Amino acid sequence: MELAFAAMGRWIHRNRLRVIVAWILLFCLGSLGASQLPHRLFEGSSEIPGTESARMERVLREEFDNPYTRALIVGLTSDKFTVDDPTYQRWIRGVIGALRPLPEVQELTTWLDLKDKRLRSPDGHQTAVMVGMRVKSLEEEQRAVPRLRAALADLKAEMKATDPAARAAVTGRAAILYDIDTHMKRDGEAAESKAVPLSMIILLGAFGALVAAGIPLLVAMLGITIAMGMGFLLTMVMPVSTFIVNIATMLGLAVGIDYSLLMVNRFRKALAEGLPVGDAVAETTAKAGTAVLYSGLTVMISMTALFLAPLVEFRGIGIGGCFVVVVSVAAVLTLVPATLSLVGERVDAPRWLSSRMRLPDRETWWRNVAGWVMDRPWRVLVAGTIAVLAIAWPALQMDTGFSNSRWFPLSMECRQGIEILGPLQQYNAVIPIYAVVRAPAGEKILQTKYIPKLHQFARKLQGDERVGSVLSPVTLRDDLGLLQYLMLYRNSDRALERFPQIKQLLLSKDGSAALFQIIPANHVLLRETQALSLDVAKLSVGGPLKLEVGGEPAYYNDFVGTMNWAFPLIIGVVLSVTLVVLFVAFRSYLLPIKAVVMNLLSVGAGFGVLVMVFQFGWGASLFGMSEAMGAVPISIPVFVFCLTFGLSMDYEVFLLTRIKEIYDETGDNRHATAEGLASTGGIITNAAAIMVVVFGAFAFVEMPLGKMMGLGLATTVLVDATIIRIFLVPAFMRIAGRWNWVPGHKAPERLALHHVPVE
Repeated sequence: MELAFAAMGRWIHRNRLRVIVAWILLFCLGSLGASQLPHRLFEGSSEIPGTESARMERVLREEFDNPYTRALIVGLTSDKFTVDDPTYQRWIRGVIGALRPLPEVQELTTWLDLKDKRLRSPDGHQTAVMVGMRVKSLEEEQRAVPRLRAALADLKAEMKATDPAARAAVTGRAAILYDIDTHMKRDGEAAESKAVPLSMIILLGAFGALVAAGIPLLVAMLGITIAMGMGFLLTMVMPVSTFIVNIATMLGLAVGIDYSLLMVNRFRKALAEGLPVGDAVAETTAKAGTAVLYSGLTVMISMTALFLAPLVEFRGIGIGGCFVVVVSVAAVLTLVPATLSLVGERVDAPRWLSSRMRLPDRETWWRNVAGWVMDRPWRVLVAGTIAVLAIAWPALQMDTGFSNSRWFPLSMECRQGIEILGPLQQYNAVIPIYAVVRAPAGEKILQTKYIPKLHQFARKLQGDERVGSVLSPVTLRDDLGLLQYLMLYRNSDRALERFPQIKQLLLSKDGSAALFQIIPANHVLLRETQALSLDVAKLSVGGPLKLEVGGEPAYYNDFVGTMNWAFPLIIGVVLSVTLVVLFVAFRSYLLPIKAVVMNLLSVGAGFGVLVMVFQFGWGASLFGMSEAMGAVPISIPVFVFCLTFGLSMDYEVFLLTRIKEIYDETGDNRHATAEGLASTGGIITNAAAIMVVVFGAFAFVEMPLGKMMGLGLATTVLVDATIIRIFLVPAFMRIAGRWNWVPGHKAPERLALHHVPVE
């Protein structure tokens, strides 16, 4: 493979201008798509195929006409006025006037219409406007959120001018999902703006030259832009989550800079050895190109494993991540050599800066470290392993459910709306549980023989202290008992003619099923709501009646269940395929197993820190958290594993490639290991420092999900590039000796590139 890469390097040197122009054209095309991508991204989460919650979503959408099963809520609050004041009532009518013309809005319900106590706080300073949506999917519902908010902009300004404390906020399930994703996107842009200049500083420290430092950043930004353009094409065939922006930014900066750093470092060494520019390009492409290719493959393996996750947006992120890696690897293997060929000796420009910033005897220092490890491998291996396991230990107590804390930042409008609903005892109105009681085929549910069973079921629900309110055909008013409902539905057709709202809101179109809307009590937290959903599903209505349960809490239960099933499968696939790729790369049985074990240690350390900070709350205030979340959502460990397992393997490949190169030349395992660490220790440390900066920038964003991602990724990379690569890997290889290279193969003849004429 080195011969093929060397030939490619010579071709690139001869055609460097064509290669650069081709990439410029690709960048221009990618920019066009990237500029349109934000307008086509999917805000929020999709259904989980094959689950009960997904089936119930279709039941509520197709069998019922109730628009409030897809409701948004406008919360209004004022310190100066109450809902009995004309000014406040004008605001409520202003909400109606602003929203009713919107095509997505089907119905609106206010305190002025029903005088329902659930729509008014006891002191009258807060109220809620229920917005029934005319949408066919959760995606449409989420896309309607910004339109509703824009329609209310003038009213909000008027309210603020009249009462500075007055607010109107749109909340609800779709609003929460929309706000999470938009805040994550905004956080990604903020993190990128911090990471890029810090990365430039590290690169200047690594190379001491503006030109050499600028090439990796150039490649990273180019890779991100082109990958975003490819993401735009992807949106034409499948829903793509806004998370792709964060993933593309993280991966593009990390991979693009890392791989380019390796190539530029190798090129400068080749020049320092006296090779002409053309030969240096061929040498760089041959030696570093192989490591870049195998490193890229390991990252892609991890990203494609996301296809096994149950949500379509996970698959979109996996594809988007692969786009970034493919573009970055292609750019590093072609554009970087072409650029190096063009700049040649000027790679160290400006000389006055590089001569001042270059650190002397860097390899000597690393050679001393390597010698120290080689002299005491067992002690280093044991001590290092204990240190990593101590960091990883809390991961054994990881709670991968949803957090019970109300962790949304107060800057999110959906959180402001939820806080307004609190005094109405409707804090949990944004996550209702829906229970559908279905009669046998061909029968109506509101028959006299079924009313006692429906009433008894409603009493069971109301008797649960976790339930705040129940709306159903047999809980219309608090003062009505079983006898009154038997009288009401003695002639159900006449009752429905008299009270058409019952038919519209609480019965299926064919009258065979009744809808029970269950709002958890104000004090009930998310975990208890999830448990309540499971407990409701276990209840028996009695007789031939069938019970089906859905809603957001049921979705959360299905999400956790399916992800807990998929995560071990993802881990198994990534480990298996990585083992095969590494065996092909190094022709060794032991090294792939060692590499996988070492990577699992570093990932475990990342998980351990996540648990310590976000679940236990140790040092949470350092990352802007006022309280511990008490749990780590399962999607975070999945992303951290898939991203860092591949990225950490980069350092393994960089190190082992150099060690194997020296071993093939000398046949001395100890010397090869020491020299491999000495020659790659600096580059791995600099590359890791950049990754830590890139990922660490996300640890200080506003959204806790972004903080988790950033801290988990940064910790994993930091532990991997320090304890693992500098100490544990060399110590293990020193102990294993010749067993590192079994079965091995005949060492290839060294490439005498300096004897090959290059135009």
